[in-house]
Formats: sequence, C-alpha cells, structure tokens
Amino acid sequence: GLSRKVRSITIAGKTVVFEANHPNDLYEDYNNPQDGPVVSDIKEMTIYAETLIIADRLHLPQTNLTIYARRLQFEGSDALLCTTPHDDRPSSPTPLPGLDAGNITLYVESYSSEEGAIPFLLDGSAGHSGGGAGKPGHLTCTLDKMRPLAWLTPYSVKMILSHARDAYLYGYTAEADDILADYREQITAFMGLETWDSLDPQWQLELEQMFGEIVTLSHRLENGLDYFGNPPGWVPMLSFEVTKAFYEQEIHRAIRVLYLSYWLQNKATAISDKAAALSSSRQAVWGQTQEFADQYAQIQTLIPKLKNDAEQIALRIGYLLGDLQRKEDELMALADRIVQKRHEVPWWKDMLNGLGTIVTSTIEGAAEGGKKGAIEGGIKGTLNVLKDRLFSEPEPWPVITNRIGVDREFNRIDFAAATGEWLDQFSAIPDTLNLIEQNGADSYLQNLREQAASMAGGMNQIKEALKATSLSNEEVETELKAIKAKDPIFNSLVDQVTQLAVEKEVFNRQLSTAMQKVSTLASGITNNLLAIDGMNRDASHLNRVVDPRAALYVKDMERRALERLQKYHYYLARSYEYRLLEPSPMDLNIGKMFTAMETIVSAQGELDAAEFTNLKTIYEEQLWNLTDQIYRDYQENISSEATAPVRLDLSSEQIAALNAGTKVVIDLKNAARFQYNEENLRIVDVQVDRMEFHVEGTYDLQDYFDFEIEHGGVSTLQKDGQMYRFVHYKDVERENNPINWNQRHFADGQWYPVDRSDASQSLLFSLLENCPNAGTGDILLYARPAAWADLILRKIPNEQNSGQLVIDHVRLLIRYDRILRPTQFSALQIVTQPQDLFAYFTVNQPDRYQRQDGVGEFNRTYSTGTTVQATAPLQSGNYAFVKWTDGSGNEVSQNAALSLKLNANTKRIAQYAYTGPTLSVADFNEDSIVDMTDFLGLSNAWLTQPGDADWNPAYDISDPQDQVIDILDLTALADGWLRY
Repeated sequence: GLSRKVRSITIAGKTVVFEANHPNDLYEDYNNPQDGPVVSDIKEMTIYAETLIIADRLHLPQTNLTIYARRLQFEGSDALLCTTPHDDRPSSPTPLPGLDAGNITLYVESYSSEEGAIPFLLDGSAGHSGGGAGKPGHLTCTLDKMRPLAWLTPYSVKMILSHARDAYLYGYTAEADDILADYREQITAFMGLETWDSLDPQWQLELEQMFGEIVTLSHRLENGLDYFGNPPGWVPMLSFEVTKAFYEQEIHRAIRVLYLSYWLQNKATAISDKAAALSSSRQAVWGQTQEFADQYAQIQTLIPKLKNDAEQIALRIGYLLGDLQRKEDELMALADRIVQKRHEVPWWKDMLNGLGTIVTSTIEGAAEGGKKGAIEGGIKGTLNVLKDRLFSEPEPWPVITNRIGVDREFNRIDFAAATGEWLDQFSAIPDTLNLIEQNGADSYLQNLREQAASMAGGMNQIKEALKATSLSNEEVETELKAIKAKDPIFNSLVDQVTQLAVEKEVFNRQLSTAMQKVSTLASGITNNLLAIDGMNRDASHLNRVVDPRAALYVKDMERRALERLQKYHYYLARSYEYRLLEPSPMDLNIGKMFTAMETIVSAQGELDAAEFTNLKTIYEEQLWNLTDQIYRDYQENISSEATAPVRLDLSSEQIAALNAGTKVVIDLKNAARFQYNEENLRIVDVQVDRMEFHVEGTYDLQDYFDFEIEHGGVSTLQKDGQMYRFVHYKDVERENNPINWNQRHFADGQWYPVDRSDASQSLLFSLLENCPNAGTGDILLYARPAAWADLILRKIPNEQNSGQLVIDHVRLLIRYDRILRPTQFSALQIVTQPQDLFAYFTVNQPDRYQRQDGVGEFNRTYSTGTTVQATAPLQSGNYAFVKWTDGSGNEVSQNAALSLKLNANTKRIAQYAYTGPTLSVADFNEDSIVDMTDFLGLSNAWLTQPGDADWNPAYDISDPQDQVIDILDLTALADGWLRY
C-alpha cells in the first residue's frame, strides 16, 4: 500500500472557536472545504477547552477527534462535526471497499445545538465498483453520571489559569476571582472522586500544582493585593532611574527566552535542533528553580515569628473583650442606679456589640485596589448585619468570643510544619540537573505532594477566615466615629479597639505577604520540575514535533518570562506615576513582539546581534515615549521646582515621651510650617539641627543612644490641587522602616549618622549593568518620600550605659523638594480644632475635581477668584461650634456659614468647644465616667511622691493635694465611682 505523512494536532485554549473568517483562523487551517483545497492528512486531533464552539460545518476527513471541553456548543443550523472520508482515489475496475470514518470521543460536561439539528456525521465512504461501504466512526460521550469531570485536564486548566492571571493583571479582579473560585471547587471535587485514583499520575501532579497556584492567587485577591503581591497604592522604593535600568536589563533576558520559545514551537524542524533547544530550556528553568529555593528558605524562617505574633494578638483580643464585658456590667449597674438612664441601655449595648464585632474582625485598612468589585455583594458580611444578629442574642458575648479570626485560624493550622517539611523534601533532591533528568523529576515530585496539599489547605482556611470576619475600613471608621460622637464614655475603648485593629491589619499584611511568597515559590518550583520532566521526556522521544505536554511547558516558560518583563514594566510605570503624578504612557504590546518574530528565521533558535536589536527596539520604543513625556514635564516645571528647608521643634510632651521609651509620631503636614502654595513636597533629608541632653548619674564615653527618625511609609502628594496617596513598604514583615535618617549620640555630645550598609548598596550596584552612576549624586538610588506623611521618632539607649542620657531639646531640619502651585488655581483647606473631630462640612459648589462636602480635615481646589461658602455643623458630638479662624489662629467669623473669595491659597480652622458633662477629677482618661481604667491608672502610681519614676501629679486628687498618692486619693475616686 501507499504511505503518506500525517499530522497529530493539539489545540488548547479557554474558548476555542471554529468558524469561517474568525480571527483565530482555526477553521481555515484545519477544515476540509467542499470546493478544495483538500485537507485530509490529520490523523488525530485533540482539543482542550473550557468552551468549544462549532459555528460552521467542520470537516475533518478520517480524523480521530478527541474533545475535552466543559461546554460543547453548536451554533447555527449548518454547524456540525464531520469525519466522513474524502475519497479522491481513482476509479477501479475491481471492487474496492470504501474508507472508514474517524471516531469522535467527547469528554464534556454540557452540550447544546439547535433543535432538530444533527451535529455529528461519521459515515464511511461508498465503495468503488461494487465494493462495500467504509465503516462509520464511533461516537463516544461521557455526558453521563458515571464519569463526571472527565473534561477536566491539565491542558484546559492551564489555559483557564492563564486567562485568570491576565484578568487579574489587567484589573478585571471580579472576573478573576469568579474563575479561580470555580476551578478551585472543580479540582477539589475531582480529587474526591474514585476516578481520581485511576488518573494518569502525571496529570494528578499537574492538577495539584495548578490547584496550589489557584489557591495562592485567590488568597492574594482576598487580601486586596495587586497581581504582583503588592498592597494598594504601592510604589517601588528604588528611584525611577534605577527601576528603569532594571527594566532595560530584563528586556535583554526576556527577549532571548521569548524567542527561544517561539522558535521551538514554530520553527524547529531538525531533531538535533529541537533537542538542543529543549536542553537550553531545561537549563534555564533549573537555574530559576535554584533561585526560588534560596528565596523560599529565607522566607520560611519568618513563619515561626508570625505564629508567635498570632498568639499575642489572640491574647490581646481576649483581654479587650474582657474589658468590653466589664464595661457592660458597669453601665448596667449605673443604669440600675440612675432611673432616667435605664431607657439608654439598648443604645450602649449596641455600641458595645459593635466594638466587640470590630475587635474580632479583620479590617481592610487599605480598602481600595486589589479585589475591588470582587468583594461586593455577599462575599463578606456588614457590620450592621452582625450587630443586629448580636442584639437579638440573649447572650451575645459567647457569639463574639467564638468568632474565628485570621490570628486564631493561623494558630490552628500547622503551616510552619508544612513549609518546613516541604523544604526538607526539596533539599533531598539532587542539586545537579543531570541526575534529575536521569531519575525523572516526577519521582521527586511525589515526595512534595503531601506538604504542598497541606500548605494549599492552610492558605484556603486563612482565606475563608478572612472572608468570614472581613469588614471594610470605611464602615468601621464610620461606626467608631458614631460611637465617639454618641458619648465620650466610649472614647478610651474606641482608642484601644482602633490600636488593636491597626496591629491586626499589620499582622494580616505580614501573614499574607509571607504565605504568598512561600506558596508562590513552592508552586513555581513544582511547576519548574514538571516542566523539566516534560521537556526531558520529549527530548528522549527524538520526534521532529514537540509533543503537547512539552509544548505546554515551553509555552509556560514563555509566559513566566513575559510575566517577569511585565512585572518590571509595572514597576517602572508605578515609579513614573509616583515621580510625575501622571498616568504612565507605557503600553506593553506583546503582539508586536511576536509579529516581529515571524519575520526572523534563525536556523539554530539563537538571535544574532542585528536580530536582537530589531526585537529590542519594540520595547525601547516604550522607553522613548516615556523619555519624551519626562522631558516635556521637566520643561514645564523646572522654573517652579526648588529645594527648601523648614525647622521643627519637638514639644515638651514629645521630649518626655522619647525619654520614657515611647515612640513619637509627628504628622509633618500639620506640624511643619510648609507654605500653602507649595505642592508635590518630597523629603530630601531630615537632620537633627539641634540636640540638647544631659546625663544623670555616672557615665563613660562609651554611653550612647540611637535617635531614630523613620518615614511612616505612606506618602500623600498634591499636584494642581489633586491628592495622591502612595505606599512605599511592601515587605511589612521587617521591624524597622527602610526609609530613615538615624543618628547615634554619645555622652560627650559627639554624634554620627547611621548610614545604609555599603555592602548592601554595593550588591545593588553590581546588578545595575545599565546604570553605573546610581547613588553617586548624579543618579538617585532611592525614591524620595513625601513630606506630607508621618515621621516616627524613637530614642533607644544602649542597655549597658552607665548613666541615663536624658534629652532636653530637639530641633529637626527638614529639606524638601517642592513645586509652587499654578497661580490660576487656589486651594481651600478646612481643618478642625480639636484635630480629631469628625465634623461634616457642607460646601456650596464642587471644585475642579468634582469634590464638594468634606469631613474633618479636607482640601478643595478652585479657579482663583472663585467665591465659595463652607458651612460648619453647629454641634458635633459633645462639641459646639465657636468660630472660624485663619491658619495663625486669628478670628475670621463666628457665623457657621463662611463665605470666601479665593484669591490665594487659604486655610480656615473651625474652632469647637467641649460642651459635654463636667468631668470628675477622678476621670483621668477623660471618657466621662470614673471606672476601672481610672482605678488602674491610680493604682500604678500608688504611694508615689514627686521625684519617683511613676509619680504623676494628675492622680493627686485629695483635697487639699498632699504630694502623695494614698488612701485619700483612692477615697476621692470611690466618691465618683461610675458617675459622669
């Protein structure tokens, strides 16, 4: 008989469409049209898809067609699958049997076609000269209850996962979350079926690895992180110049990997070429795997500390819930004593239930970005619903206490053990690629399965705990404001709840960051070992065509290289936006890259210098656009950009707090005397302009204290009156903020700066092949943080000091870059005194950014010369409006409605006075009731006198004062017990 070359075709995608004139050209490439040309050399075709759409008559003569699809849809009356032979044999004088049709095997979950349509045609061809007809093809379908989820394969899930990643990357977070949740459930169900055990072990490993990726991405979404694991508003700490250099270097690496992948899939024809290319690919993947392993080992050491932190937070929650229950008992006793107060029991019980709910909840402090729309609807509860439920409970405190938050859930799972055992198992793998290729990577992967499953399960439990206890920051902030405004009796508790909420949010960020890193690295290592195994097996087959499994991992290698390039592109875009406060003009158009690759044909799969330059130009075009935009912005702003200084003296209260070992947080925006017309303020340097201290006791010249000045990590910038907020710190597990200006002061008055390590900076410089001048003064190494931010000050004496170094006075000198606001616009700044008052102000017209009314402190920007009316509320909680003053405290008006013509930048302060009940002398924390908190404060100062370390004259409340805290003061406190 005659022989001919035939093809085996594999097609994989999320949605695969066969339709005439469709952009994917699949129909034209594989259909055998009735009017020619003949396409009859496809022996086998396998399609993996979530949705397969057949919209025309698809004729695949004698092809054995296998379909794995969740949905198979025939659209249109002409849509059908046909495997009937195309018989173009010459006529024969003797009987010749007809040709057999191809078989169709369907692994599908659902199927649809038009009513009355016949979507399958599998007839054999007629015989020649009286010969018998060919055999019809067999149609086999798993659309029954015996083999559910048979359509689910690593190929289709890989395509779905790629689609979900793209959706997440480009901001379609709700769609990404839906896809990930769906396939997490599907794979979980599949692993629970009896058919799972009979599944190809290779498929099991691949599905388990992708399941881990799905859980990791879902956890990232649930924590409000962006695609690359950064918190909302995050910007790189390195400068734009340095980030640009890293991006340029990544272009060099990525282009070669992308081209090798493209060439291997599209241009490799000789067996030797294919084997060499696969070998290069395996080497590249193995190098990345070793890098991942080193990073994994470093991150894994953080897990035990997080477990200890979780235990401490759980204890704090328990203590605070006890305080809330004691407060309820106190108020109940007070209500029983004061008849007219009994009707108020429901509202304060509601307040306490609200505080208890917040204590046991996860507050999404960064609230914006990340998941966005995906958390809307029924995914998380609301505070009002939870409060209503608690109010209906006869005993609400057990319900509150039994809520399982992230901290308690993390203590329950053994994540630290799972990550440690996973690392032990990986360490047992040989560190040479040749041994892995000889033994087969799958044998090592089997040892990682149990720990990987445990890690994925732990992350899923944390995610579910986060979902069950999640409340939005805006909702909680509104509730806490309402509680404070209702009665100052709750002020102290609200402050404690707020502080704990902040600590819990920091812990949750630390936990999510560490778990994300560990699981991402573990998943990447597993995926790389599977890729090595797949490419190694294909190389051993010595076929000219890359088999589907190897092609899948070659494509995945391409995706990961592309993802790294996209990451650096994203970093550069964020650096640009932080630097210029404008949207980035960059557009990473990958289509152009692959179009260019089609025009370059290299026999060895390697790029020569000219070809490399041609491809590199596609990416560099984006940088040229960026350069042009920066140049134009520079020309527009150079005349108004300058560096200016401002001084700031610390108050006596702040000095006392530093000496007591307490950190001091300074809101620079309100504390430093910046000019009203200055915008885009960025700190150049913070210096101690004056430091005075004295020594108590004996000392030697080795005694010293560190004076730490750290940036809070959140930068607020203003340009043309518009406000922008950025977050600098990504690795929140570090204890010290990396943006700092620290000094060491010795007992003899000498001081020295505590600079960044030369070794660490040298390591960074060594990576910057394209930016040799970074950090030299010509090129900034780090991005400059905003001056509208918190500065955190600490005094840390050496424990071995002989004497006590006591600070008397500190003056800071802050040098900052700034741009003057354009004179055609004027800003209106409204603030309150006291500053923490959340009064609601009405403004009669929107500003240029369509902002209008505001709460507390806010800014609005109008065209210069505009007349605006701002109206303050006459009453805000227990505070009454008194007057308006200017920024210097001079009275402007006593009318709550203030009319202003904005001829310049203007600041107005709404002054309020406390009008609540007269505070008892024993109400030390000024929460309008004498209670256990006040008693504990007095007991800490018990029997102290002036000169003692714990002496506080505020507790000397005997009449007359006797300079000692004793029974007379305790009697005065008892007289006011549980009274307003």
